[in-house]
Amino acid sequence: MENINLLYKKFKFIRQLESADCGPTCLSMIANYYGKKVNIHQLRTWCHINKSGVSFSELIDAATYIGFTAVAVKITMGQLVDKAPKPCILHWKDNHYVVFLGLDKQGRALIADPGFSKLKIKQSDFFEYWKRDDDKKGIALLLIPNETFTIQEIKANDDFNKRLFFLNYLKPFKTTFIGLLLLLLIITGISVFYPFINERLVDEGIHMKNMQVVLYLLLAQFVLYTSTTAIEFIQGWLFLHVNTKLNISLITDFLKKLIRMPLMYFESKLTTDILLRIDDHKRIEEFFSNHSLQFLVSLLLFGIYSILLIHYSLMVFLFFILSSALSVLWVYSFQNSRRHINYRRFEIETKNKNILYEIINGISDLKINNATDYKTKQWKEIELDLFKLNKSTILLELKQSIGVKYVSQLKNISIIAYVSYLVIHHHLSLGALLSISFIIGQLTLPIENFIAYLYSYQDASISLDRLSDVYRQKDESQLYAIHKEKNKHNLYRVNNAIRFNQVKYSYFGGNSFNLFEDLNLSFPLNKVSAIVGTSGSGKTTVIKLLLKYCHIQSGTITFKGQDINQIESDVWRDLISVVFQDGYIFSDTVQENITLGAPFDPTHFKKVTHLSNCSEFIANLPQKEQTRIGENGIGLSKGQFQRILIARAMYKNPKILILDEATSALDAENEKIIHDNLVTFFKDRTVIIIAHRLSTVKHADQIIVLSKGKVVETGTHKELIQNHRFYYSLIKNQLEI
Repeated sequence: MENINLLYKKFKFIRQLESADCGPTCLSMIANYYGKKVNIHQLRTWCHINKSGVSFSELIDAATYIGFTAVAVKITMGQLVDKAPKPCILHWKDNHYVVFLGLDKQGRALIADPGFSKLKIKQSDFFEYWKRDDDKKGIALLLIPNETFTIQEIKANDDFNKRLFFLNYLKPFKTTFIGLLLLLLIITGISVFYPFINERLVDEGIHMKNMQVVLYLLLAQFVLYTSTTAIEFIQGWLFLHVNTKLNISLITDFLKKLIRMPLMYFESKLTTDILLRIDDHKRIEEFFSNHSLQFLVSLLLFGIYSILLIHYSLMVFLFFILSSALSVLWVYSFQNSRRHINYRRFEIETKNKNILYEIINGISDLKINNATDYKTKQWKEIELDLFKLNKSTILLELKQSIGVKYVSQLKNISIIAYVSYLVIHHHLSLGALLSISFIIGQLTLPIENFIAYLYSYQDASISLDRLSDVYRQKDESQLYAIHKEKNKHNLYRVNNAIRFNQVKYSYFGGNSFNLFEDLNLSFPLNKVSAIVGTSGSGKTTVIKLLLKYCHIQSGTITFKGQDINQIESDVWRDLISVVFQDGYIFSDTVQENITLGAPFDPTHFKKVTHLSNCSEFIANLPQKEQTRIGENGIGLSKGQFQRILIARAMYKNPKILILDEATSALDAENEKIIHDNLVTFFKDRTVIIIAHRLSTVKHADQIIVLSKGKVVETGTHKELIQNHRFYYSLIKNQLEI
């Protein structure tokens, strides 16, 4: 038991960066326990993390990369305690992972929860959280280092550095910062005179009853104060100029990087997670704008006034430094608690915003099904967690504040008592006492600013940890450069088709269930191909792979013989237009929704709106094509939305046109009109259609039938009907319906 308690104390706790990170973080803690530091960002890549987190299968893949022999088992409490190698990973509360260390003398379970901290909990509670439903067993991932395990640090495959990140943004303002520094030095130089003026004011003016000296010294103070105010105004204006440009650069660069990320990144993240990362910039901006300059000012003032205080009394200076150091250490001792609260707040606010987003967007379904109370209850539970966290935050800040104030008051009382003793015994003059009091007051502000700087730096550092998840990952241009370098010596054979060659793909990455296993199919250029199959057969996934939304595990997808990964994403997508059944309509005019940033050509616009059969309803809108639609505009039917999406795809004038259930919301009459119009548009274009309706696919040059991720039939409508196999079954069922 002693060993267990020692393990609990020495076991290094690592906090998860976001809500879906619990699995990789647990693995990182166990690897660290065995002496191998593994960067959490690298682990997230190996685990193929998605919106819902990771499965045991992905954790096993990642553990194998590190050098563990890993196996997921369903075991009893007794087997877990007595036989399972520890530490191990447990599936917790059906949606979380924790590290199990063992039982202590009191029989409490010792765990490390990456979303909270190291915990000691009752066995009864532990078993309740771990067990599977009414079963007497729970799931555990057992890990043992094998011969491939080496004690070395595994860093992320990136060059992201926090310090360099900050410095790179400051470099363009080098000249301005030199100017600000010179102004700071002037202000600091002026402030040196204040203590001596105060001393002479008392000793040579008031004490000697010399009014002329008093007036001269007061005039000197006025001149110095006016000069300082003018310089501070110039300084403030310069800093505002720098701060504004800096803040714009920060958020612009982040959005540019975010927009360049592969589409799979957005599919693996909750929308609220991404939005909260944008909010994280506010903390970094605050660190730059409100605390960086203050820190520099405080540093210079602290240095100057420290020298002045030493001039008056070395003992007072030493006592001041010791008590101030105690205040800083007191604040710093709460760093881990602040970090925990900060991460926890990010997680809870993500859940809170997510459920509010669901309530607002799903209010119609909630009302129809009388399920508003159900969702409101979920929201209240999250709000209660947020309330508890706010209480913890206030309590933490109260402890910090009271501790700092208490030490500060003790310091002030002690210094005044000591200096008063020196004055009474004629070791110091009354003017010197007032000067020391003035200096102490001036030194207190830099200490307070330094403590505020520590707070802000901690918050900015935590925010940057989360933002680094974006900066560390390769964007589309970087991935293209890697593929180009890797395959620069490869020759490709030109052909007139888009081909999938031995493509292997899993929704979750790694070696988990593969949707496609050695998928081979071909779309002839300048022909119409249709993909049909039951729901879940992989039709839309084929399109997503073609668009480079997702990365395949192995195999190639080629265009005219060239791997599409060797074609820049922007260049590749310039060739393609896609209409998804759930395509997005922006809060903008009809014209902007169709042109989507492309130059407006009235003739071409008229043509595509006619072909998509939306010219008539656009003409009936209040402001015609300038009518605002979307979430912040007037409401349109789903059929009208789909017609605008089709017009958008045609306006781009693509070489490859993809229609994924593009007319599913249209009535038969509108669908027939659009289909007849599209026949002429299809000429000299490669067209890929996904649809369930026979009328949409039967005239295709080639029909590909998918079933459970495999191509089971290929041919024309007539050929496939004669085969009486999968396609016939699909069509027969449809006709019967």
